[in-house]
Amino acid sequence: MEQIIRVSDDFAANYYPLKMSSDINWSGVKGCWRAELSLAEVPSEHIIVPSFSMIDADYSFSFEIQTPSGKCRLSNIPELKGEMKPRNFSEHLTPHIDCWHTSQYIREAKLVTQVFTEKEPRNFLFICSIRPICKPVESSAPKWRGTLSNVTPISQMLAEEKIRHRICSPSSLAMAVSKIKGLTDIEANTVWKKLITLCYDLNINAYGSWPKAIYAASTFGVLGGIEAHADLESAEKCLELGQPVVCSIDYEKGLPVSINTILISTQHNPEIDGITNEEEIRQRIKEDLWTHVVIPATEDLEIKPNISNTRFLVNPTGKFVVGGPQGDAGLTGRKIIVDTYGGYARHGGGAFSGKDPTKVDRSAAYAARYVAKSIVKAKLAKKAEVQLSYAIGVAKPISILVETFDTGVISQANLTELIKEHFDLRPAAIIKEFNLRNLPKKMGGKFFRKTASYGHFGRRDLELPWENVEEKAAQLAEASKIFL
Repeated sequence: MEQIIRVSDDFAANYYPLKMSSDINWSGVKGCWRAELSLAEVPSEHIIVPSFSMIDADYSFSFEIQTPSGKCRLSNIPELKGEMKPRNFSEHLTPHIDCWHTSQYIREAKLVTQVFTEKEPRNFLFICSIRPICKPVESSAPKWRGTLSNVTPISQMLAEEKIRHRICSPSSLAMAVSKIKGLTDIEANTVWKKLITLCYDLNINAYGSWPKAIYAASTFGVLGGIEAHADLESAEKCLELGQPVVCSIDYEKGLPVSINTILISTQHNPEIDGITNEEEIRQRIKEDLWTHVVIPATEDLEIKPNISNTRFLVNPTGKFVVGGPQGDAGLTGRKIIVDTYGGYARHGGGAFSGKDPTKVDRSAAYAARYVAKSIVKAKLAKKAEVQLSYAIGVAKPISILVETFDTGVISQANLTELIKEHFDLRPAAIIKEFNLRNLPKKMGGKFFRKTASYGHFGRRDLELPWENVEEKAAQLAEASKIFL
């Protein structure tokens, strides 16, 4: 589902050539003006990209989405009005630099905009884009439709060496602002230098935050907004209407283009250099690991992690002072190889006999078995191995990997898409799917005892729900027809 919401007052509606709405109400309290916008139903694996722009006023702003599961803030100009770190209390959303990612279907959501200014917002433009994440787009090369004239060319390579490779956003923005304002070459150069400073985001140590760029342009009297287009053709429509476009383009050719997530769960002492506060310890560990582990470990990689774009999760559940065999082996003291597939398949690090179903060592292992067996039963592969990666405190898997050992009838990318669509792999959902809280009672109090001997998978002597894949396999077989 793709949608773009545009809201403005009369001034901005005349300024911006695309269709607008004026359906917004501001309420003011002590120099802060607040407005709520109800979003339509938002599917999982979508991005929500907001922007706010206002001219003729000194202002800053923040965004927050409210869902049934909690609130999640995205603060784009934090240094102007004190420190406002992103707060993530919603299991449905993950905040990123410019946007939120949805991890599951959201039926009811409100986007709350706070504008810090003395008078009620006017001459403003508010835009919110919603579109799928990582949706493959086939698009022909853009056709040039007109003549570009009176645009002062600005090369980011003329800036000082330490930043010249990082300032493509403010440099391209400077050309657009200069064109709109009709500036001379000397004036354009001055604007460029100011925009470099204004576009710098202290929180992420980067110049590429688009909400920040939109704000920076507004300080020169230029209104703008972020629109997340799925293809080049839809962006061209803005140009046809006379709307200048500055854009970021992702190219994907079936090859890795970025490192999405790095997860490190590491044991540590209860006190580090006199620090005992849990959050301070985690921040210290995070900084040290990025500098002394992540950067050296990825030094020889062609694709490197980016502190601005790569999710870097370190001990997401908090302190980790108990580890090793004491923390990993479970009550049985055995390795996971005894509980699963012997030496036949790859394994995680923690045994799950003796652990309760809230631990993904156990519940997600059942789910992975369920998914892999369903794929084989649906005749989408003769052999399947499913790997799931979780971060404690993050509901959905941060990684899903399917290996069919060259036996698959559709691509592994398509298989992954089917898994995301037809399997809810959150721990709570897995527990509900397999009735894991009531399974011990159903089996006469012997569930844990029986699975602790002879393994948890392929048991014909036990009626285990993750072995029953008839219905799910039929769903996969039907859904896979679009890829065949």
